[in-house]
Amino acid sequence: MAEGKVTYEGLAVPLYGESEIQQQTLATDVLTLTGAASMSGDFIVMQNSTGAELVVVGCNGTLDFAIGSTTSTNYGIGFTLGASAVADALIKYSAGITGATGSVLQVSTTNGPTYLLSIGTSAGAGVGAAANNGFFTASKSYISAPSTVIPMGAIKILAGSKAYYILCIPDTGMA
Repeated sequence: MAEGKVTYEGLAVPLYGESEIQQQTLATDVLTLTGAASMSGDFIVMQNSTGAELVVVGCNGTLDFAIGSTTSTNYGIGFTLGASAVADALIKYSAGITGATGSVLQVSTTNGPTYLLSIGTSAGAGVGAAANNGFFTASKSYISAPSTVIPMGAIKILAGSKAYYILCIPDTGMA
């Protein structure tokens, strides 16, 4: 998209140097960007010195990250909570009355990731022996052999054009 290059006697964001905007009223948004109803340019673009767009907030509200690093500890989205931080969820999905979404997570490539989820005892991608960590319990077993007596839940996934299910056993069926 075309870059904005206009400033007027300090009444706009500076073109050069570093700057900070400080909030003066607690209940007022610090910065609001308003585009035309039919805009086609992006709201925000973060780029490197060669003009490669690294983070883009598009005109329709999409958030795109370009990851070009070959470092294995590179994250598309990373969350680091402070020692006393509390979060109800790191990602929340909520749809309005006519909202429709095909998938919460989607992999659209023939070169997809190896795992849907990696759980590790450290920052690595699931490296090391499986261990309890609050989210994952490595030592569960059935109370009895699986049967129709134990109700099970299922998480529905779409692989190609076929639906599959990941079974979920309630805590009453596990020891």
